[in-house]
Parts: sequence; structure tokens; C-alpha cells
Amino acid sequence: MTTAAKVHPPAYPQPKLVWSSDGELVPSSLFSDGEHLFVADERSLTLRKYSMEPVPRLLRTLSLEEHGMPSGAGYDPIAKTIWMITPKTQRLLLYDDALQLRAAHDAPVAGGSFFSHGGRSYVASENATPSAFFAVGQNGVHPVPIQAPAPGTRKDFFSARTLQGRALAFYKRAVKVLEFNGARFVPRHALHEVENCLLDIASWQAGEASCMILSCEDVAPHGARIYVYDRQFTLIAPLKLDSSRRPERIAAGGGKLFFVSSRSEKYVHSYVM
Repeated sequence: MTTAAKVHPPAYPQPKLVWSSDGELVPSSLFSDGEHLFVADERSLTLRKYSMEPVPRLLRTLSLEEHGMPSGAGYDPIAKTIWMITPKTQRLLLYDDALQLRAAHDAPVAGGSFFSHGGRSYVASENATPSAFFAVGQNGVHPVPIQAPAPGTRKDFFSARTLQGRALAFYKRAVKVLEFNGARFVPRHALHEVENCLLDIASWQAGEASCMILSCEDVAPHGARIYVYDRQFTLIAPLKLDSSRRPERIAAGGGKLFFVSSRSEKYVHSYVM
């Protein structure tokens, strides 16, 4: 009598496409507060807030006509703030989750990112050697002497954000993850699995205790992948995507993964994990 070989399930389920905006939007940015999806739409010049139902439902819009499309936008879970940097008016705009303006400051950089640590919030320049860091206070934005390691190439891109209660940053081409300790960004993880360049990072709570970090990158000509890591950046599984859907921006929440594709006509795609 022979015993059939035991078939093990895949280490992680492959994502299933459940919704696509199908040209309804021309998104430049998207992010999540864990319960809602936010999309900056070039077609309507609005920031759009959606529910995370199987098919996202529009809840509210904010006009971006005065300040123009943001070069960077996101949600900071520590400051509980939606932030946008607008090159047109050179402003740093801070909103609550109802899209009501909380504060507006002169933006110290045309392109950058926002993060929080130790009860303070900061703006980081996207320059290759991020010598420009700024603290955000009630009276405005002021330079602070934060240090960060050089990326290895002057044409790299730096981005920082608050994920899972930690202030993390990454270099796009160097594929390194850094963590802020209150004074400087310290190298933590080199993502050797990433074959080309890192495009975006988001955090995701999956199940009761599974805390994931999603890192998104371009591996042309073999198609695009999203890598799922735990909090220590130990690889859990790579998720294969359609090669035509290079995910430039990602967001996660409500058991779903959202990303903006980089095809000439951009779309927002929603996957169930």
C-alpha cells in the first residue's frame, strides 16, 4: 500500500483581483489609514476618500485646485494626520481624517515625505543624500540636524514614513531599509530578494497577529512582484503580479491590497489577500 505524498498549501495566498478603477481615475498618490483608502486624482483634481468594501465606495472629496496635485501624500498613524506637499503653492498641508484642514506651513522641499517619532513630526527631503530634515511644529517647519547614511549613488531616492509605530525609510535603488532612532537613520535591513529597485513600502495587519510589511519593486522583464515581510523584514512570500501592472504606489487595509499601476493610463487595483 502506498501513501500519497502530502500536498502542502502555498506559504502565502496569491492575491485575487477584485476591483479596478478602469480609467475612472488618474491617480498620482494613494494611501490608507487602515480603514479607508485615499486617492489623489489628477482627472478631477481632488483627494478622494473611499470605504474599503469589496468595491470601494466614495465617501468624501477634497478639492485640490487651489494648491495643485501633491508631489507626496500619506497618512501618519502616530500624528493621526493626512499630509500633502504641494509644489504649485509650496505648502505642507495637514488634514484630519474627515479632510478638514488642521494646519498649513511653507513647504521646505518640493518633494519629500513625512514621519513621526517620539511625539514629534518631521519632513524629509527626497534628495539622494538626505541632508535636509525639518521638524514640524505649531509655529512652522524648522531645519533639524538629523543624519542619514549615504545611499551609494547620487541618483537615488529617499522616502521616510511611520509604519507599525516605527519611523522607517528606504532608498529606491540601494534597496536598504533604515530606522530612525531620534537622532539619525540607522541601516537595519538590506533586502537581498529585491532584484531591481524598491518602489514603495506599506504596512498591513493580516489576521489576528500577523504584522506584515509590503515592499514593492520592479523586476522587469520578469514582471512585478510584491514581497511580504514580517516586522523584522524576514521574507514571508513574494506575490507575483501581472507584468503589465507595475505597482508604483501601494496601500493596504481591511484585508485588501491597493496599488496604482504604471501603465500610460493609470488605474487603481484592489486585491484581496
